[in-house]
Amino acid sequence: MQTHDKYHPPESVKGKFSKKLYKNREIGYYTSYDYYLQKWDNQYLNGLCSLYDEEIVFLDSVIKRILDGSKQKINNAILIISSDHGELFGEHGQVNHFFTIYNELLHVPLLIKWPDDFKIKGEIANLVQLHDLFSTILDITNSPFPKPKSSKSFLSTEKRKFAISQLLDINYKIEALKNRNPNFTPKEFMQPMMSVITDDFWKITKRLDGHIEIYNLNNDLYETTDLTEDRRYTKRVNELTSLIDLLGKITGFDKAAVKPLG
Repeated sequence: MQTHDKYHPPESVKGKFSKKLYKNREIGYYTSYDYYLQKWDNQYLNGLCSLYDEEIVFLDSVIKRILDGSKQKINNAILIISSDHGELFGEHGQVNHFFTIYNELLHVPLLIKWPDDFKIKGEIANLVQLHDLFSTILDITNSPFPKPKSSKSFLSTEKRKFAISQLLDINYKIEALKNRNPNFTPKEFMQPMMSVITDDFWKITKRLDGHIEIYNLNNDLYETTDLTEDRRYTKRVNELTSLIDLLGKITGFDKAAVKPLG
């Protein structure tokens, strides 16, 4: 939770990136919901991002202390460093991680120190999901517990053909906005949604209202150019649309997604 808002970096790192910000004591004392009621300017968003970076620097130092104090004990251990989500600071017109599943939120760090006996080193660029860690740990420990089909071990020869992310219910967030402003009208993008990333790194996102966005992540990782209406990719768009419709039914998204408050 060190890198979670509200951001209050410890004194050891405070001001490393945000030195000028502390002249304004309002920085850091905010609620992300406020952004959707009255947009913040770029200077304020950049200030929040600087505070976030300071929190990360401090977290890095804590992890280093843990590793430095454990060097004699972790040779045959597995150490995994990751995150449940990233954060937005104005990208795509949004902040925090409330109403979307763009890659700024999905493309999180995943660092693994394997047991020495496995002799696995270097960068591996396979497509993975966080819950693949479950089956991976079971494999490493030779655990007899069953592995769900949806969790694919990193040690398996079977590689993941697609990764899925779902945002099922945003109503409590809309309620929070209405509590702050009873006249607030939910924005069009405030919908449950589902994304699928294929093993050749194309991504499709479909909202509950049927709106679709498609990106080629090979040259557009942070989704700036929607290719849905690009006639050069009509066949690919149709393939991805059929795929996400099928996976929506298989995973139960269509039934689990909660219709947003009006």
